[in-house]
Amino acid sequence: MMSSSLTHTAGNHPSGDNPTDSLNEKRVEKEERGELSTIYKDAAQNLTIGAVLIVTVTFAATFTMPGGYVSSSDDDGELRGTPTLAGTCAFAAFVVANTLAFMLSGMATFSLMYAGYTPLDFAFRERCVKLSMGLLHSSVRSVGAAFLTATYVMLARVAPKLVIAVYAAAAVGLVYINFEVWMLGWMTLALLSRGDILAALIVGLQTVAVAFWFSWPFAVIFVLPLILKGH
Repeated sequence: MMSSSLTHTAGNHPSGDNPTDSLNEKRVEKEERGELSTIYKDAAQNLTIGAVLIVTVTFAATFTMPGGYVSSSDDDGELRGTPTLAGTCAFAAFVVANTLAFMLSGMATFSLMYAGYTPLDFAFRERCVKLSMGLLHSSVRSVGAAFLTATYVMLARVAPKLVIAVYAAAAVGLVYINFEVWMLGWMTLALLSRGDILAALIVGLQTVAVAFWFSWPFAVIFVLPLILKGH
């Protein structure tokens, strides 16, 4: 009777109150936390390599300006050691692009330091990884803009056709890295062709938002020098 009663009582335990189920849930949760910790740590390490590489390249570019520097043999002694092309919009755009890439990659590196720190909360580490990825994407675009502006500054007068070829190749790369924007654009056109105006409007607004998010570094790089020159 006692054995039957104990069996009946154990069988009536809700699954959530069963000590064995509780131990299993804690074990699964611990394993998931361990897996997430490994994922965040690996992601932080891999992304840090790219972030530090961009920081190094952009830091070096600050002291190797395109066009060279005013030498000591020039007449104006006050300008010795300064960039020879300073004052042009294209050169200013290069400086802005290089500075923006340096700042964004530095911020990404700082975020990745927290993303790989095990004692921190998983949600916070996940946000750090996502933030650093966004910063790195913008940083890579800024590096590309710095390359294009430096190419223009150095070759526009002596090899304009070569500059056009470089920009055409860069356009292909720009289409590739903005693949999501093009896909959303095609979806918008497809919805319009089907007559679904409301859905096309929603997807179109998403396309504009994503395109703006991807292209904001270019707006800063090419508009800011014009504003500064105007003042």
